[in-house]
Amino acid sequence: MLDILAAALEFFSEKMEIFISLLTCDITTFQSGSIWAGIRLFFNSMLSVGMSIAAILILVSVIDSTYKYTEIKRPTVYFRMFLEIIIFYTLMSHILDVLLMIYKFGSGLAKNALMATGMLDAEGNYLMHITISEEARQLYGWNSWYEQIGLGAVIIILSIWIVFATISVLLVVYGRLFNLFMLVAVSPLTFACSLSHPTRRVFYGYLKTFLTVALEALVIVAALYVFKIFAAALSPNIELKPGLSIITHFFTMEVVPFDTEGSCEAMIKYLFEIGFLFAVLMSVIRGAENIVNRIFGI
Repeated sequence: MLDILAAALEFFSEKMEIFISLLTCDITTFQSGSIWAGIRLFFNSMLSVGMSIAAILILVSVIDSTYKYTEIKRPTVYFRMFLEIIIFYTLMSHILDVLLMIYKFGSGLAKNALMATGMLDAEGNYLMHITISEEARQLYGWNSWYEQIGLGAVIIILSIWIVFATISVLLVVYGRLFNLFMLVAVSPLTFACSLSHPTRRVFYGYLKTFLTVALEALVIVAALYVFKIFAAALSPNIELKPGLSIITHFFTMEVVPFDTEGSCEAMIKYLFEIGFLFAVLMSVIRGAENIVNRIFGI
C-alpha cells in the first residue's frame, strides 16, 4: 500500500518541475511564443482604442481648463498639460517594455530564491523530491494484517488527496500566467486613463494589480521552501518498549519486535501530518495574492 502513496508523492515531485517552470518562464517565449503573438494582436487593437480614449480625455481636460476663467490666466496649467501629454505618449509607446520589466523583476526574485534555497540548480533543474521515509516503511510493516487494511484505506484517501492538491496548485500557477496575459492584453485601456486626474486611479490600480501578480511567484517559492523543511522533518515517532522476544510477521516474513504497541497510531499520525502539510501548501499558494497585499501593502 505504501507504493501507492510513493507513486502519489512521485507524481507531486514530477509536476513540481512544471510548476517551477511556469513560475520562472519567459512569457514572450511560452509555448514557442504562439500565445504571446496572439496577445500582441489583441494588444495592438486595444492600443488604438486606448489612443481614442486618450484623445477624448485630452479634449475634456482642455475644455475644463478653458471653462474656468482663473485657469486661463495661468499659463503653467497648459504647460503642465503639454508635459503630461508628452509623458503619456512616451509611456504608451513603451507599455510592453514597462510590463515585461515588472514581470521579469518578480520572476527574477523567485528564481534567485529557488537557487539560494537549493531547490533549483544553475541549469534550471528542480531538486526537491518528496519520498516516504524508511522509518515509515518499517513502521507500516510492524502492524498486523487487519491494521494494515485500515491503514491501506487511509493511504488510498491520502494519495487521492495529494493528487488533487497537486492539480489544484498547478491550476493556481496556470491561472496566474493566464492573468498576466489578460492584464497585458488590456493594458492600453488602463494606461490611457493615466492622462486625466479623475481616471488616474484606474491606472494606479492596474499597476498595483500587475505588480501583485508578478510578486506572487516570490511568495509561492517561500511557501515551497517552508513545505520542503516540514516535509524533510516528517518521520513517524517510533517508541517501542524493550522487546522480550521477536516474532516473524505472517505475511511479510519480516522479523519484528514483539511489543509494537502504538505503531498503528503513530503511522496514522504520520499519514495525517502529510495530508495536513499538503493542505497548508495548497491554501498558502491559493492565497498568495492576499499575502503579497499584506506584506508589501499593495
